[in-house]
Amino acid sequence: VLIKPPFPPTINIDDLVTSKPNGDKPSKSSNAFIIYRKAYVKELHSRGINLQMTQISPMVSESWKQEPDSVKAEYKRLAEAAKKRYKEMWPSKQRRRQHRKHQQQQQPLPQSLFIDNSKPT
Repeated sequence: VLIKPPFPPTINIDDLVTSKPNGDKPSKSSNAFIIYRKAYVKELHSRGINLQMTQISPMVSESWKQEPDSVKAEYKRLAEAAKKRYKEMWPSKQRRRQHRKHQQQQQPLPQSLFIDNSKPT
């Protein structure tokens, strides 16, 4: 039995980037497939179907493969909107990561790492 989530998706962007139950921010925004998976699981639950994720995963994967490009494009649009919203909600995470990367590039190597091979030993 192949189940399709409703289209267009009824997912709220803010629900995709909400804090974790312990109050921490999510590690990153969801991609198109993960958003599709959430919609799929929501549809299963609305039909009273409660399966383990190990059972759901192959079903979602097969359903995603059979979706037309227009459906996938809508989920990709949602993923981009979620990414933008995530950056609005937690801008410091992105800046901190860029700053750290910039710092690492600027640090000179210690002189002890350089060997002068021009002098005979």
